[in-house]
Amino acid sequence: MREGVAPFAVELAVAAGFLALAVAFTWPLGRDLFGATLAGTDPAMEMFAVHWTTGHLLRDSFFHANVFHPSPWSLLYADFALGSGILVWPLRLLIDDPIPLFNLATLFALAFSGWAFHKLVHDRTGDRLAGALAGLMATHDSHQTLHLPHLNLISTGWIALFLLAITRLAEKPRARDAMLAGVSFSLSAQSSGYYALILAVFAVLFGAAHWRRFGDRRFFAHAAAAAAIALVLTWPYLRAFAALAELIPMQRSAAEAVTYSFQPARDLTSTGYLWGALLGTGGEAAFPGVVAPLLAIEGLRRRVPGVRLWAALAAILFALSFGPRVILPGLEFPGPWALLSFLPGFEQMRHPCSFGALALMLLAVMAGLATARLRADQPPGRGALLGSLLLAAAAAEAWSPPQKVREVAPGLAPVYAELVRRPRAPVLEVAPTNPDLLVWAARTGYPFVNGLAAFGPPYNLALQRQVRNHWRRGDPGDVDASRPLRLLRERFPDTRYVVVRAGAFPTLGRLVPAMDAARTFVLVHVAEDGDRLYEIDWGAVSP
Repeated sequence: MREGVAPFAVELAVAAGFLALAVAFTWPLGRDLFGATLAGTDPAMEMFAVHWTTGHLLRDSFFHANVFHPSPWSLLYADFALGSGILVWPLRLLIDDPIPLFNLATLFALAFSGWAFHKLVHDRTGDRLAGALAGLMATHDSHQTLHLPHLNLISTGWIALFLLAITRLAEKPRARDAMLAGVSFSLSAQSSGYYALILAVFAVLFGAAHWRRFGDRRFFAHAAAAAAIALVLTWPYLRAFAALAELIPMQRSAAEAVTYSFQPARDLTSTGYLWGALLGTGGEAAFPGVVAPLLAIEGLRRRVPGVRLWAALAAILFALSFGPRVILPGLEFPGPWALLSFLPGFEQMRHPCSFGALALMLLAVMAGLATARLRADQPPGRGALLGSLLLAAAAAEAWSPPQKVREVAPGLAPVYAELVRRPRAPVLEVAPTNPDLLVWAARTGYPFVNGLAAFGPPYNLALQRQVRNHWRRGDPGDVDASRPLRLLRERFPDTRYVVVRAGAFPTLGRLVPAMDAARTFVLVHVAEDGDRLYEIDWGAVSP
């Protein structure tokens, strides 16, 4: 028993170290986990998704969230970061509020990612310091730091475990590694649709690099088992996504793919203090620093086992990150993207640069493998010093300004505190793209006609546009005869409540007299902050 305790304690200590790094790199988020969150619309969407998935994981309603009512599959309009939701799922018994749950999911995702990449390199080399270096570089490189507000994109720990599992399978097929490969692929795929496609391509490339191994029946059986496990676990998501794709068009244009492809002149920048001052902080912040590339080159020079394969795979992924058109200073030509663009799923991908994100992670793995060799070649005592210096250099390259956060008040806004005293029914908030409406949807559980996502049901989005243009920005006029109300009656006839956030958004003040004068809306409550709650009386005005 003692033999198993020490390794577990070490793994726990490493994970705790990466959790401390996560707090540092997301600061000042850790200062108030219950009353603030990362700023922006994407964190609001991810916050809602984490809260919904952890509360509905084993229910039939899992993909049918309470936004964009009454559209089905509404959870799928944005990535729902299941890989990170799983990490905080056990905490749902203790924490029901979406804000701390999302904040902990963010910190745990980063810590888990660092630990998992550390585990990959440590498994290959037996070197903890080299593994820590790889975990730091893969999790907190400039590109990942840029995407800290995107929980789906920083949910990379399962990618590291997938790489670990398939590497082990290629050496010695075992059932546990086949299981790990299948589970980790599925959780990566259900964290981000981008990662689903990228890892599928990567798995094919990795298999092609080991094509001779498929002649071994045992290897073939385990590889097939891993693929079957991944398919079975991912099938509900694939089936739901296919059903959603039949309802609304979800294709991205080629122009979008070009816009969000890797363009060196724009994207070789950095979020860090050190390189950002020299290269700028715009674009995709894809500059990897100098420590990781130099170590990777040294690993190639020394022929460190595994480095050549990772380098070849990283080069292919990097080439794909250029997207449909390779755009260089004074030069432009078709990229290798065309070789894959006909495959299912690629018509929804507008961010080819994400292929480069995995290439940067592989670069970190190569750096870790090279570091282990360099440390092993040092005289006694100097290996630890070398590892510590490399860790310090990598941290200095990655260190970046504090994150932007926004405060979120606890509990419910007064108007929603009144709403939840009334029968449960669909709600329309007249501030249709306000990120806080997802907080109210999570905290109340009421179905909302509104929603925020990368995609959305056409009629819900049309209603939001009309509310914005006719009620919020324009002259509301006769609300009973307005276009938003006609669309609301035609497409969302079961909507019962309308919340006008006149207190939170003073520009809605001119809508209030028009709403009060309308016969369709019955004012039932005015909150102390000025927000107003109306009930709809569809019988008051003839259609």
